[in-house]
Amino acid sequence: MVAYASGALGEVTIPLSDAEEMVVIGSDGMMNAVKKARSGMLAPYLKEGHQAIGSINSPMQCMMKGVCAQCMCRHVDPKTGEESFVYSCFNQDQPLDLVDFDHLRARLRQNTVQEKLSNQWLDRLLAHSGNAANRQRFLRHRDVPLTSMRLRHRQWRKAKPTVLLSDSGEASGRTC
Repeated sequence: MVAYASGALGEVTIPLSDAEEMVVIGSDGMMNAVKKARSGMLAPYLKEGHQAIGSINSPMQCMMKGVCAQCMCRHVDPKTGEESFVYSCFNQDQPLDLVDFDHLRARLRQNTVQEKLSNQWLDRLLAHSGNAANRQRFLRHRDVPLTSMRLRHRQWRKAKPTVLLSDSGEASGRTC
């Protein structure tokens, strides 16, 4: 992002300082790095008072907006230290400064064994189904993050310049 903002990657079509909102979509580690960089190395390039929203990909089970609490995400107010919790399935797009990424990472890790077992079971079922086309279609989409495969309604989006950031490390230069 610094390379983009400084012009090291070529012409800066949308200066980061023009963006009033920043939408960060990617892994928890990447979003945490952006959260830290906003007050560090990116600070000279960003508009003062901009809003940063992280699209939080937390573990989800019920998809019934707060029934099972698998998606519970801890927030900590950086000014007061006050702790609060939100259901990510109800609101995935959360203020980046409030998200406790260490807590999120721990929540994400709690399901890794179950996910690996489920993937092995699906591989076995598809391999024994005799339908090679279904197996290949499944394997092609298996590692696509859920956030990339669903449509989301963003009520907070306004007609202001917003720079979209991706896990690939690029600012898309698009506005929304």
